[in-house]
Amino acid sequence: MRLALAIFFAALAIATGGCSDRNQGAAKRAQEPQTKAEPARKLIPRYEFKALVFEKNWDGVIAAVGKPDRTQELNGREVWHYIGRTYDPITNKPDRDAQVTFQWTICDGVNFF
Repeated sequence: MRLALAIFFAALAIATGGCSDRNQGAAKRAQEPQTKAEPARKLIPRYEFKALVFEKNWDGVIAAVGKPDRTQELNGREVWHYIGRTYDPITNKPDRDAQVTFQWTICDGVNFF
């Protein structure tokens, strides 16, 4: 089934290749140098992530684990979200989110989801 779909779409692409001016733009973009993709991040075990950020200020956290993927303010606390960067070393399953909480400017908590 997959092979039949692949053959169908390949034939469709070949058949419609000269029918549109949009394809000229695609050919031109294909000749342009491509930028390198961002390297995949290495997953960090929970205990290591917590040791890197706990009781550090904002600059120390950024230096240790990088910029957060998302930030929010919740009940007067700054919460930084690091999505897909940690894993549970007991189950070896990746965490969806590591939340770093700050009281004033110092990390006072880390939660994993």
